[in-house]
Amino acid sequence: MLLAFQAYAQKAPNPEDVGCTLFELPFAGEDSIRFFVNGTGADLQRKKPVFLYIQGSLPTPLLLYDEHVYGVFPFKTGVYRDSFHFVVVSKPGIPVVANTRALDAQMCYKDKDTGRFPAKYVVNNHLDFYIRQHRAVLNWLLQQPWTDTSKVVVCGGSQGATVAAKLASEEPKITHLIYYSGNPNGRLDEEVRRIQHDVATGKISEEKAAVKLEELQQYWKWLFANAESTDDTSGDPPKTTVSFSKPARAYLTQLSIPVLVAFGTADLTAAPCATLPLDFLRQGKTNLTLKIYPHYDHHFFEKKAGSGEPEYRLNSAFEEWMRWIK
Repeated sequence: MLLAFQAYAQKAPNPEDVGCTLFELPFAGEDSIRFFVNGTGADLQRKKPVFLYIQGSLPTPLLLYDEHVYGVFPFKTGVYRDSFHFVVVSKPGIPVVANTRALDAQMCYKDKDTGRFPAKYVVNNHLDFYIRQHRAVLNWLLQQPWTDTSKVVVCGGSQGATVAAKLASEEPKITHLIYYSGNPNGRLDEEVRRIQHDVATGKISEEKAAVKLEELQQYWKWLFANAESTDDTSGDPPKTTVSFSKPARAYLTQLSIPVLVAFGTADLTAAPCATLPLDFLRQGKTNLTLKIYPHYDHHFFEKKAGSGEPEYRLNSAFEEWMRWIK
């Protein structure tokens, strides 16, 4: 979900046009890390804590434009700019700024010559890369004189939730974690539950479900036999899928910092979040807050029966999360 700024674009905008500063860090001989920090000039130099937002799975540029300008933050941060430096990191191999005409229907950037995702993105699109990338940004931020290191919030949605959970389990300077629309059982779990859901809703028969489940077992064997492959001919490479198959429960339950887990009841992907309190209770931990939103889907659109078009609710949820941080 992209939020439009009150701006009109006749040409490619600069980050400053939407109140952000672009930074670029060298990164171990690979593609440099590019990231936005909300704020420019004197505002950027004000000492504030960090709120690091980690994107989901799609390779979407940080700043898009057509007749309008769009930012990649899925929630409105303006009212909280006095409280935090909001930070978002670009995906590897993906331009920071792009026209919406360069994107596909899912708002993904593709190489104009090949019609496929850029090779640098495909090779690095896995969990370990994103952990190293965001750790480098976080460590740099914490060295800046305008960063208040007493509070470091990391927030991730969907695939970004897994990255955020693992990052928080490895970085002791992180003080708060917001994990939303994630699947704590790992990426492959969803496929089983979708088959079960289709049986329960009468879309497929029990016999068809058995065939599909057996096909899944064979697919999983193939995935793990090719776990280092970055061939994206048929979608995400095995390396990407395998890296995100490890349950995030293992990262979440290591944490002693405050953890907020949020999901919608209409989100089949994130449904296992409902059982996370059991993992914490078994270990005697009380640092988990669970927020459950009726009728919200994976992207926090609310759709009630007979209510017409779904309504985008992530902004109101974000306001709750900011109160939780305080």
